[in-house]
Amino acid sequence: MSEERLTRIEEGLTEFRTGQQTLTTEVADLRSGQDKLSTQVVELRTHMGVLHEETLDRIAALAPDLGPIEGRYQEADAQLREDINRRLEPLEAWARDRRG
Repeated sequence: MSEERLTRIEEGLTEFRTGQQTLTTEVADLRSGQDKLSTQVVELRTHMGVLHEETLDRIAALAPDLGPIEGRYQEADAQLREDINRRLEPLEAWARDRRG
């Protein structure tokens, strides 16, 4: 091989080694960034969970107290049943007597 050709090969190998070192450094930087990002994602997930719970508590606090409404509904329902039974019982008695 000629001296010139060996010099070009050595220069190529030097460039290759330099590129490989640069690539190794960049990959290390990427891994470091990936670790930081992973930590931040975990922190974000925790924070979002806290915000979610706070939002649920706020929504629950906005809901009206249904106890009084349910009580009035039950009273009205009982009154309606009483009125219906007061009207039906004489009709049922009349129908029984008529069949009888």
